[in-house]
Amino acid sequence: MDLKQLTTFHRVATLLSFTRAAADLKYAQSSVTAQVKGLEVALGVELFERLRGGSG
Repeated sequence: MDLKQLTTFHRVATLLSFTRAAADLKYAQSSVTAQVKGLEVALGVELFERLRGGSG
């Protein structure tokens, strides 16, 4: 777990969107997904319910 993962998690939680968080942080969406997944692995819990086909 590192500060970048926590910052990314905070933006996703605040904006309620991986896509919008990626744009806000100027990261690729895959990077945001990987950072959150890494945090989930480190903590041993799923932090977000992921819905496919949403608006972001």
